[in-house]
Amino acid sequence: MQDFWCTRDPNECQHFECDFSASSRQYDDSKRFFSQSMFFRKHISGGKIKREWLMYSPSTGKVYCFPCILFGEAQNRSHFQTGFSDWKNALHRIQSHENNATHRRELFDDYETKANEKTDTQYSDENQRVRKRKRHHDDGPAKEVVLRGKEKLKVDTYLPVLDMLCTELSRRLEAYREINDLFGFLTDFSTKSDAEIRQACTKFKEHYFEDIEPEFIDEMVQYKYFILQLEKTPEKNCACRRVLQTDYW
Repeated sequence: MQDFWCTRDPNECQHFECDFSASSRQYDDSKRFFSQSMFFRKHISGGKIKREWLMYSPSTGKVYCFPCILFGEAQNRSHFQTGFSDWKNALHRIQSHENNATHRRELFDDYETKANEKTDTQYSDENQRVRKRKRHHDDGPAKEVVLRGKEKLKVDTYLPVLDMLCTELSRRLEAYREINDLFGFLTDFSTKSDAEIRQACTKFKEHYFEDIEPEFIDEMVQYKYFILQLEKTPEKNCACRRVLQTDYW
């Protein structure tokens, strides 16, 4: 498949107008198929953007990632390299792959093409003479690598920015997880068991030991039953419920 796609344009391999009958997969409730709508994603403005990277194969009934097939690593291959056909979870999995850092590293050519369509500029250093650095006796036999134009932009700018973005997002996600680990029980404590509430409150109290009173754990358990009782009481006859739902809280 890799050799076949190397000589073809992505649009030729996408099979956008195919009937997708070969993609039929049987689930417990019904059969599901790949659909033409999966070739598009929604933009924040409300419009649709075509997924140029997504390829459908009529012979296998699966979808593939064009750049990952051509440039992806042979080891740790994703489902979009070997063929994806879980249509029940397709929207989530396609979007997840689309936002994956490894996938985006292979989309540099697409981003470059789109940028050139808007600016129509050329790399300023492509026609410049390469300066040769004076070699020293301990440099070794390896030739000096000089990056210019497209490769220089990709290696020196695009990939570092992408890696930094992924690193910062991972760091922020970890911070959110720590906050949720401490405060998450406050959003759904009415659905938790007494033991789960006590465990979460104990951890919360240990973290804020100077601010939380020992009675906090028992009070949260009692508050759970207070909320459950409110949910059983008609709203029009419960002044407390109306107070709790005001914007003052």
